[in-house]
Amino acid sequence: SLGLQPPPDTVPPPRPPSLDSPAPTVTLPLPLFTLPLPSLGLRLPFFDPPLPAPSLPRLHATQTSPPGTDASQGGPDSTSMTPPQISLVLLTHSRDDVGFQRLPGLLSSLIKFFPQSLVHTLFVVVPDYDRTTFSDEDYPVLRSCRKVFRVKVLTDTDLCSASRSFFDQHLPRAEHPGRGGRGTGYRLQMLIKLMVATWIATPFYITLDSDVFACKRVTYGDLVDERGRALIQGEPREGTRHQRRWWGVAEQILASPGCVLGGRTDAVVGVTPAVLSTNISVGLLREVERLYKEPFDQWMFKQLNRFDWSEYTIYWTYGCKAGLLDQYHVANHRGLKLYDSSGFAFGSFARWNPAPLFNNPRTVFGVMQSIGGTPAAQVNAKLAPFLQVPEGRR
Repeated sequence: SLGLQPPPDTVPPPRPPSLDSPAPTVTLPLPLFTLPLPSLGLRLPFFDPPLPAPSLPRLHATQTSPPGTDASQGGPDSTSMTPPQISLVLLTHSRDDVGFQRLPGLLSSLIKFFPQSLVHTLFVVVPDYDRTTFSDEDYPVLRSCRKVFRVKVLTDTDLCSASRSFFDQHLPRAEHPGRGGRGTGYRLQMLIKLMVATWIATPFYITLDSDVFACKRVTYGDLVDERGRALIQGEPREGTRHQRRWWGVAEQILASPGCVLGGRTDAVVGVTPAVLSTNISVGLLREVERLYKEPFDQWMFKQLNRFDWSEYTIYWTYGCKAGLLDQYHVANHRGLKLYDSSGFAFGSFARWNPAPLFNNPRTVFGVMQSIGGTPAAQVNAKLAPFLQVPEGRR
């Protein structure tokens, strides 16, 4: 046992804010852009419609059709029904020397493979020091996306309940960059993938980072089945992306021993990119605050000196405890895989050929991990031939 003792349930959970405004309709000029080798530079006019600050309360306020209903796939009154949408959440920062150079590849793949009508909002979450840079109308990295998608830039201050210095103070020494760790920002990004749900106005959102790229034309029906359940990777509980101790910690935190580790199925949520349920994420934030009477992010960060945790295992464990997994997620849907995992292994770039991914209609995303020192320029060069947007595509 980790010795966690939840206090009595005497305080009702807070009601989180949400984004509550419809996405605009944009008429696009053609061609969208050209991706020169090897830089994948993006040069398009700016479009960033203003969005309101979050307000209490309503989740899913802009949803105009039932979850799981894809007008393009048929279904009841599909000709008159507004197609359902999904939100995208990209976590990045300009001081990531390797990953940041990969960002144009991800963004260009989203423009090519994600229809404008499918995406409610692209949230770009950056540290406070990057707010001015990423909000700049002329910032070329986001300029093309702003022409295609509704873009909202968020920072730590928009999402976290305390200052960066608070989190720096509670980061374990072993996780400091000077000791070989990945720093405060890495842990904050884990929590932000869950806390951003308070800004989401769609039933589901996709977490993204610069190691990811889309590799097939996507419909809502690819991501969410007819029963309103989002596709998961269906990773094994242990041995690939997750560790047994993370599940044990998650079960201890949520006072739900054996919920996942003692479960009958071995297929669980994967890692980034993941399609997450807004309701499960928001429910998790409320549950931790209900149990421990502290803001979710502060309490979780302060526990790092006692035990390790991961964002996806605690998300899945809360879904298990709340009985929501069967309602919101499915592992086998249309024979699709959310991502190809051949780029996760250290040194995999040396033998990596992305061509089969773009010819495989069963895989939504590709991943080439940069953590092992994968050269960004070479990855960009390999991806560029597949990410050109033909004139007249949109």
